Parts: sequence; C-alpha cells; structure tokens
Amino acid sequence: MIVFLTAIRHYKNSVSYDQEWKLLNDTLVSVCNQRDKRFRVVVVSNKRLPLLRKSKELLSVTDFVEVDFPPRSQKGMEGLSLDKGSKCAMGLIVCKKYKPDHVMIFDADDFIGNAVSKYVNQHKKCNGWQMKKGYWMFDNRLHEHNAMQLYCGTSLIFRYELLKPAMSADVALDSTQEYLFQRLNRHFVEYILGRHRFAEAYLEKKGVPLEDYPFRSTVWNLSRSGSWSDLNQEMIGYEKYYQKSKESWRKITKEQ
Repeated sequence: MIVFLTAIRHYKNSVSYDQEWKLLNDTLVSVCNQRDKRFRVVVVSNKRLPLLRKSKELLSVTDFVEVDFPPRSQKGMEGLSLDKGSKCAMGLIVCKKYKPDHVMIFDADDFIGNAVSKYVNQHKKCNGWQMKKGYWMFDNRLHEHNAMQLYCGTSLIFRYELLKPAMSADVALDSTQEYLFQRLNRHFVEYILGRHRFAEAYLEKKGVPLEDYPFRSTVWNLSRSGSWSDLNQEMIGYEKYYQKSKESWRKITKEQ
C-alpha cells in the first residue's frame, strides 16, 4: 500500500489561502484517480477549508490533519523547508495506521499519473524512486523534462521504513513544532521531507539508494501561485522561458 502525503503552508504566509485549497482540490482529483485503489492520502495544514469538487470521493480516501504550528519566515528556503518538513513528519503519524509500504510526498498544486499506486504496490521491497521524467505545465501546455527531482516537489517515493528519522513515539499529533524538532532528526525533517533535491545523495550514502521511476508520471504546475518554493524571481524566469519556447510545448488534450 502507498500513502500520498502533502502539506499546506501556513495561511498567514499565503497570498490567497482559498486559492491554495482550490489548487489542492484539483491535485487531489489527480492523486485519487489511481487505478489501483490500495492507497490513502494525508493532508496536513494549519486550517482546513472545504473541498468543492468531488468532495465525497476524495474525503473517502483522505485524512486531514490540522496542526497548531506558527508561521515561519518565507525569506530563503529554511523557513519553507522546516514548515513543510515538520508538517510531513506529523503526517507520518497518521500514515502509520495504514501500515504502508511506501509514502509519496507531493506538492498540493501538482499532478501525478493514475498508475503510480499500481506500479509501487507491485514493488513493495524497493527503497523508493525518484521521478526524474515528467512534465512542466504552463498555460495548458506540457513540456517534457528529465530532471524533475531538481525542480518539482512531486518527485519522491520512499519506502516507509526509510522515513524513521522523522518518526518518534514521543511525538504526537498535539506536539508543538519546537518539541518535534527536539525529538526528531532536524536535518532529515528539513532536507529530506522539506525539500526534494537532497534525498538521492543522502539515501545513497546510507546504502539504500532510490531507483529511477520508469514512467513519465509527474506534472509540475507552473501556471499557478502557491507552491512552497514560489519565489518571485524564479517564477518570472520560468515564465520567460515558457514564452520563448511555448511553440514546442504540447497542448493538453481532453483525454489527458
């Protein structure tokens, strides 16, 4: 079984918290469209808002966890990573009851293919995967990319046992964020759960390397605001790149 895990930034750090939940709603429709139904979804946030699309179907497979963590500085990556990583650590507490073989961390505004759970559930002993192959999406167009793990937070699948540095019997759902940092491996929480560029080297050094996921199954949604690393200059750069090259981006079809 696989659990899909995501975290929503603090509403005080959001330009539009309502919009972030609308994006999450679209993402959950994608995530929950798995052909193999042996999966669950866990969403961690400071404040839960209602889902407006396919809510009945999504609620039947999704756990929502609310935490009382304070907003953190949005300057640079440290505050973003500690916020996201600590919320994902709390989500792992909920994951435990489903006894998953794997956990996939995803950003709440991206999309994934509908065969992920099927493939992962067929390879229960694998350490996990990096989804290097995927798509960038902008303005209803797709562009193939082969180094998604460097850009997209929806690119890592871990064997559940490898996430133990972010788990402790002393940490509960009502624990404070500071207590969590005291009891868990802070570096692991920040850099493995809270970011996506460091997992490959970290786990390879530990002797449990991730494999390359064999299919193009993740979509980084650039035509939105609200991602964890939505830094203005970066997004302006990506938009300029799109404008220069959009003729080579494939239009999304109704079937997709």
